[in-house]
Amino acid sequence: MIALFLCGVLSSFIYTGGIGLKYMALGDILILLSFGALTTVFGYLNQTGEISLGVIIYAIPLALNTEAILHGNNTRDLESDKSAGAVTLSILLGKQYACAMYCLLLIGPYAVLCVLALNSSWTLLFPLVTAPLAVQLSFQCFHGDMTMIPQKTAQLNLMFGVLYLTGLIIS
Repeated sequence: MIALFLCGVLSSFIYTGGIGLKYMALGDILILLSFGALTTVFGYLNQTGEISLGVIIYAIPLALNTEAILHGNNTRDLESDKSAGAVTLSILLGKQYACAMYCLLLIGPYAVLCVLALNSSWTLLFPLVTAPLAVQLSFQCFHGDMTMIPQKTAQLNLMFGVLYLTGLIIS
């Protein structure tokens, strides 16, 4: 448990401090690993005393949503980050492809939910009611209406997460 805790502390340090992976287009990968695998395995270990990598699949939808917040922010700030000398995935992809990736990050969790529901319980489909908001945010990105994208994506993540947790508890 101490090793997983230290990995979490280290990942937060190397994201913006120390190494600064955020500014080398590697922050996206670190966020996915930290908010997906690391936190889920740590939480499972903390509650059960065992390590199970099988629980990671249940973290994928929320990890993708969390990454969508970061990616939406980086896409919105693409020009200012570029001027400041940062190198983010959004900068490397360019505006159109960055919006396409943002859409995949928003829509991907729903696909994962469908697979999980087929193998587990239909209650895992509760978050599907948030899909129209994900589609709306995707359109906003492509139309250049980026001002509130990170905040609206975080709100989507909250609604999605509450419904997902409810579905998991009921199942």
